[in-house]
Order: sequence, then structure tokens, then C-alpha cells
Amino acid sequence: MLQIRAAVGLLAAVLAWGCKGGDGAGPPAPGLADPAALTSKLAAVNRAANVAPLQSLGAVAVPLYLSNLDVNSITGFDLNHTRVWDPNAELYVGSSRTDAPDGAVRVVLYAIDSTSGFPAVPLVEVGTVDLYPRNDIINGPLVTDKMRYVVSDTGMSPAVFADFTAVTRYEPGCLCATVAGWVTDGVTRLDFSAPYSIIFGGVATFTGQVTTSPQSLPMAHVGVLPPLGDSTMSADARFAFLGDSLESQGYVSFHASGPPTATFTILVNGRTFATASYTAGAETFSGPSGRVLSAAEQTAVRELAAMPLGLALNVEFPTLTTFYCGC
Repeated sequence: MLQIRAAVGLLAAVLAWGCKGGDGAGPPAPGLADPAALTSKLAAVNRAANVAPLQSLGAVAVPLYLSNLDVNSITGFDLNHTRVWDPNAELYVGSSRTDAPDGAVRVVLYAIDSTSGFPAVPLVEVGTVDLYPRNDIINGPLVTDKMRYVVSDTGMSPAVFADFTAVTRYEPGCLCATVAGWVTDGVTRLDFSAPYSIIFGGVATFTGQVTTSPQSLPMAHVGVLPPLGDSTMSADARFAFLGDSLESQGYVSFHASGPPTATFTILVNGRTFATASYTAGAETFSGPSGRVLSAAEQTAVRELAAMPLGLALNVEFPTLTTFYCGC
């Protein structure tokens, strides 16, 4: 099964990168107009896309599918019931809980072990995702498949951190749909719409538009999620900041054995400003022609590298496995 679970640890490492480097000189190169202001804005965006319940949803995307919690497998008997994690089976199972909302399957989300990518034991609840399916099993033949995902935290009055819906879209030669909605950390909100297509036996491509508030930072986002085995996913984001065009290009490689590795390229006005890589716990930054980046630039690059990954791992991947499985 696709080793995207390990990306939980990778994303955490990217978000936690420290600053490396020192003094150095080199030829003139593209620069960031205000690295500190850019870092502040992008850190808020990254927080909104990486709240704990959303990261948990991304981590358990494959187990959800293996637990028959995809849109094509959920039946009327599953509705109004709550599923919990079974650490022994490493699957979601039925429970006696009665907190599921009407018309939905409630799935409990937990703190994730960054090493295994599964819920950490002892289990610590961080929220829930409520799945509202529409399929031919429940709604009759010829119905358009649809599933709504509502992600909340725990508590008597839980806060909603995400609400998005996947809907089938017909195009010849592919499995196509659109996932649209929003994610938030309670301060920053990202609204997105991402039509996606899966070519049989190939990758799934999400090409969408994202707007953020209150930052007013419209972005074009492209996520390409891989098939089985040794493979590479990519996640890009393009936007404008202080008159410059910025692009973050991320590539995460999954291996049959061992943790994932990643490389990132940051473009300013179409020219390479910086590269970054993550391999076996070691992080490196570099500017064009080997120019050493300042501490402020490296911090901005960290946020730029992480930015496209949140939606790709925490929204697009679980949508893929539970709506149209690319497994």
C-alpha cells in the first residue's frame, strides 16, 4: 500500500526545519522582497491546512479505505454509527458510541505516531471526521456519487476545521471528480476548488484554485498523487507577493523500504531562488550557484516548501482513497 503514511513525519519535519548556513557571497540572484513578512503570511496558511485533526485524517486515509469507508462501500447500515481505531487490526471498527450525526458515519481521529504513521498508542482523540455519502447503495441506481467530509475537534462544542465535498464529474477516459470546500484553524481560512482526474493505472492530478482570508492570498495549486510502489508525488503552489511571482515546487518520493525523501525548488519571477532537500532526517538549503541563504530567507523557504503539502496530504489524498481509490 502507498507509503504516504510516512509523509506525516516528513511534513512535520519540514514545518520544524531550523536554520542552517552562514556567510557567503555569490553572483546576483533572485531575492525575496520581505522574507519576514512572507514567513508570517505563509505560516498562517500552513497552520490552517495542518491542524491536528486534518493531519490525522491524512494519516489514516489508506486505513479508511481498507475499513470499507469509501463512498462505494458505505451502506445505509453504516450511517448514524461511529467507527473507532483498533490498534491490533490497524483498521477502523464499529463501536457502541452514539455521537454520530444523522445521515453520517463518524470516524474518530487520533494523535499520530510519526514513526509508524498510525494512531499512537495509547490512543488520544484529537477530533472526528463525519462522512456523508451519496451512492447507488443508499440512494438508488444512476445517482451521482458524492461525499461530504466535516472535520472537527473534540469537546462539548467542537470547532469545525474543515468542510469539503467530492462530487463525480463525467469525462471520457478517466475517473474524474471535483473536491471543493474549506479548511481553517479558526483564524485563517482556505477556500479551495480542485477538479481532479485519475487516468487508469496512472496518477491522480488535482488542479485547483485556493483563496485565503484574511491574508488575501489567491493561489494556484497542483497536486499529483502517485500510484503504488516506488513513486513520487508533487505539490506546487503559485501566487504573487509584493509584486513578485512566487512558486513552490515540491517532490516527495516514496520508497518500498525506508522513509520518504523530498526536494523543493522555490522560484521568484520564474527564476530559481532556492532549493531544499530532506533525506533521512537531514535538511539542506541552497541558493543559486551555491549562495548561502540568510536565516530569514531559510525560514521563508521552510514555509514555502511546506505550503503545497497541507492540502495535498490532508485533503486531496484522503479524498482520493475514500472517493476514488488510487490504491
